[in-house]
Amino acid sequence: MQPKQASNIDEVIKILYEIIQESKNEKSPKGYFTGLYRKVTLKVKEGIASGYFEDGPRMEKLDAIFANRYITAYYQNKNGESTSLSWEMAFKLSTKFWPIVLQHLLIGMNAHISLDLGIAAAKVMAGKDINNLKGDFDKINEVLSELVADVEKDLSEIWPALKVLLKLNHKIDDFLIDFSIKIARTQVCKFATSLADKS
Repeated sequence: MQPKQASNIDEVIKILYEIIQESKNEKSPKGYFTGLYRKVTLKVKEGIASGYFEDGPRMEKLDAIFANRYITAYYQNKNGESTSLSWEMAFKLSTKFWPIVLQHLLIGMNAHISLDLGIAAAKVMAGKDINNLKGDFDKINEVLSELVADVEKDLSEIWPALKVLLKLNHKIDDFLIDFSIKIARTQVCKFATSLADKS
């Protein structure tokens, strides 16, 4: 099966939906991350439509380039082909271990954010000052932060133990945000700038 590629945000949403359905049919935990990713993409689409981002067309281009790296990795893995080391490890862990749902999400987020986002940002800003992307880059952080409550609600439905954890420790929100957004994306910003400087 040839990897599908998206040229706009609607195509990203469609392909992610197809991957979610495949994961459901195959009872694959890969669908957990894809479901979260689709939620983020829908929020980004809303932001573009409402004028939330400084440059909507640029954000849509970034979204498609970024998503295509995950989509390519997913289908490469499905076909038994090699992919980037970060995704190879994420897919391997999803089949060889039985981590909790939250860990599945964090494994996928680490692979996608730590490598793919920096490459996508450098690519969309090729030949331009990558610092001009910082405003919209930071706004993505805000979009993700707003999704934390929704993610907790969804996870609580498929993983009831989370409700107990949330009652015992109200800082789960901070953990998700600190790991997946603040720390990871700060490093990505440095990585993207480094790539841009070399191009």
